[in-house]
Amino acid sequence: MGALRKTKIDSAAAWVGADFSEDESWIYRLSDDDLSLIDTALGALASQGKAFPYFSKNDFPIGALSTTLTRIADDLENGRGFCLLRGLEVDRYSDAEIAAIYYGIGLHLGTPVGQNPAGDLLGTVMNVGDIADKNTRVFQTNLYLPYHTDPSDAVCLLCIRKARQGGLSSLVSAAAVYNEILDKHPEYLGIFYRPFHYAHLREDGPGQSPIFSYFDGKVSCRYLRQYIELGHDQKGVMLSAVEK
Repeated sequence: MGALRKTKIDSAAAWVGADFSEDESWIYRLSDDDLSLIDTALGALASQGKAFPYFSKNDFPIGALSTTLTRIADDLENGRGFCLLRGLEVDRYSDAEIAAIYYGIGLHLGTPVGQNPAGDLLGTVMNVGDIADKNTRVFQTNLYLPYHTDPSDAVCLLCIRKARQGGLSSLVSAAAVYNEILDKHPEYLGIFYRPFHYAHLREDGPGQSPIFSYFDGKVSCRYLRQYIELGHDQKGVMLSAVEK
């Protein structure tokens, strides 16, 4: 077990919903100039005969918008940890163009990583999975997806076609949860630093990871209960009552 942080996380990342009741600084509305830059970048791709995912950040130049995305990326890493972009008129584009735009914007936020054993860089959230199969990814069903983290530094979602019902997304601050555990039940904090068996880590079998890690002054969180339970089932290792 590595180091444990035993002091409160006092940063912009430790928020509660009420903090934003009158604060929309987390929303960035794409301007007409921004949208024009995106269209120009899309045109540049087409002129080179390139499409998702076979292009680089330099192939998708978005001028001043790149500076804005760099600032947003810093806020994701060192600030509140989330942002909402508004104003992309997806109805104007084909699905292939949307994938290129989405991927191109992502390249200006960070480095893409595969999100499943197939190495897919983009995933489609659709109700196409078998809910009776424990190995079905929850986003492939219409089941409720509890609060969880994804195994990357940042994750992006883009709504292309809104569901007729449901589809609500919400966020919770892992740092705020950490502070609550530290305040109300510090005796349990060490459990969250123990390695758990996680399924779906692009390995032949479950991989090990703690829920909380503390390194270089930052606490990180890796949590999706379904994958922990599945990983322990696959390893034949029962979770204790206190772990549950």
